[in-house]
Parts: sequence; structure tokens; C-alpha cells
Amino acid sequence: MNGYVCNVLNTMKKIFCLLILGHFALFTQAQHTWYYAFTNNVTSLPFTGYPQIFYANLHPGLDAAYSKQLNQNVKHRLMLRGIATIYYHRFVQTLITAAPQVAYEHSFGKGHFADIGLGVGGCLSFEQEGTLKLNSEGVYERRTPFVPRPQYVIQLQAGYSYALSRERPDGARVKAGFRTTMQGTFAKSYVPLLPVNTFYVGVQLPLSTKTNAR
Repeated sequence: MNGYVCNVLNTMKKIFCLLILGHFALFTQAQHTWYYAFTNNVTSLPFTGYPQIFYANLHPGLDAAYSKQLNQNVKHRLMLRGIATIYYHRFVQTLITAAPQVAYEHSFGKGHFADIGLGVGGCLSFEQEGTLKLNSEGVYERRTPFVPRPQYVIQLQAGYSYALSRERPDGARVKAGFRTTMQGTFAKSYVPLLPVNTFYVGVQLPLSTKTNAR
């Protein structure tokens, strides 16, 4: 196994260890949820590029996220979220990310919720085209697009969700929102951070609600 593959595996191990440690470090009352979503993704200026999501080329993807509540407040919830994403951009790359997020969710009553989350994690970038790389002998050789590049990501996302039943505000919900991912280091000389704007829409499902004995 070469050094490059080892670096990829070590990066992924660190990401999943952070997620696992974050989960088992919690001892308060916890609401557990999953959400799954379809996404469209564009490489454009952060935040101001959101309108392009709705008229530019389709670059589809999928989200899967697990959230656990950190406090006991129903209206103001602090959440720990582990989110994994994948998307295909036909001109740039296929990107797989995994990142823990700290998120805040506010309840407006009558089944309406808004949340915002910030996270830092890692990703694997599969470039769509083979690129040239200078080897140790000073000769440019083509790098296969099937070998991923491990990189870091910084994610900021904000969303809205609506409970399908007002009698069960913590039941199934429809969820939608926007996310900006800063991916680096993409190209040191001219694009150190690649911004990716995302619109997601999907469903959020509860796992359980537990109250620890005191």
C-alpha cells in the first residue's frame, strides 16, 4: 500500500473517530434524528451564488445526517450533527464529504423550525479529468482521476423544516435549506479554497427521545 493511499485512510479514520467520540461524549436528554435529502450543487461565490443553483446545470447529490440534541430546551435546541454528502459535478469532480457540525434549531411553534449549523471535516475529491503531476524525476505524468485527493472542508448551512403533524412536532418533517462548503486546498496557485453552494430538500425522521434518570 503506497503512502498516498495511507494518507487517505488516515484522514478518513480521523473524521469517523471525531464523529464517534462526539456521539458517546453526550449524557443529557437527547432527541435523535436522521435526515436524508437530494441536492443540487454549483461552484460559485459563497452565499451570493445561491440563485445559480436554480438556473445553472444540474449537479446532483445526496445528503445523510444524524443529529443528537445536547440540551433539554424544546424551543432552543443545541444539536451535534454528523453529516455525509456526495455530489457529482460533471465539469469539476465527484466529492464525498464527512463532517461533524454544531447546530442551533429554533422552534417557531405550530410545526415550524429553522436551524443553522457550522462544521469542519474532511473530503475525498475525484477529479473528472486526469491531470499532470511532476514526479521525483522532474517528468510530468498523468494522474488517474480514480485516485481521490483527501482535503478539508468548512461547511455552513441553514435550513427550514415543517412537521407533517402539528400534534407531533418531533415526528416526521419536510426539510430544505442551503449550504456553502469551502473545500481546500483545491489548487494552491489560483484556487486555494473552492466554494460549493448547495440546495437540499428531503425528509427528517426521529429515532428516539430519551430522558436519562438523575
